[in-house]
Amino acid sequence: MSTTDDLEEFTTLIYNPHELLTVQSKNKCAIVSGKYGYFHYGQNSFDDSGWGCAYRSFQSVCSWLKLQGYINKNIPSHREIQQCLVDICDKPSNFVGSKKWIGSLELSFCLQNMFNITSKILTSKSGSDLAEHARALIFHLRMVVLLL
Repeated sequence: MSTTDDLEEFTTLIYNPHELLTVQSKNKCAIVSGKYGYFHYGQNSFDDSGWGCAYRSFQSVCSWLKLQGYINKNIPSHREIQQCLVDICDKPSNFVGSKKWIGSLELSFCLQNMFNITSKILTSKSGSDLAEHARALIFHLRMVVLLL
């Protein structure tokens, strides 16, 4: 998969799939505002099953940023994400073209280095921390929306 000047290259892209879901009234739900493309395993005949989850999540985030006008760069390919990590000396040169798994830390490096967007990673020692993190995340997202 290569980069694209717009999202037309991704002919199999599903936009805003969350709009098809129903939320139970007993639950609180924070829903993204704005259009984004959902990137998934096997898209455009690129086999990343078992290792491409974070890459695809990053591409989905990048599509949201692009469609809202916050970035004007292309949606990065797996190879470009890997090359970014090599360029910043996070990974060895043989990482490019591999099927190696990456996580949120690597994606935060890519956000910073590809788009000059800073991020914060919340760590959790146990499942009991998750409710507090959810509150912090919802607060953050509400503040970001107010500031945009």
